[in-house]
Amino acid sequence: MKINTRWLIKRDHHEVFGIDAKSFGQYAWSEDDFLLCLRQNNCIGIVAEDTTNGKILGFMIYTLEQSSINLLTV
Repeated sequence: MKINTRWLIKRDHHEVFGIDAKSFGQYAWSEDDFLLCLRQNNCIGIVAEDTTNGKILGFMIYTLEQSSINLLTV
């Protein structure tokens, strides 16, 4: 298996929502939470992808502030 990290893009949303729901259950972000966050200029999403089949294995979302990085979810 070869894993690549890259920016989270719109076509990844369904898989990312599923991973978050399985990981956090009732505390998972809603789809609206993801979309509101990712629409902000300082909010960044990264995915880990299996390059052999294109499956998303994990993700993280963080915000870049002037002097810090805030990890929001992994």
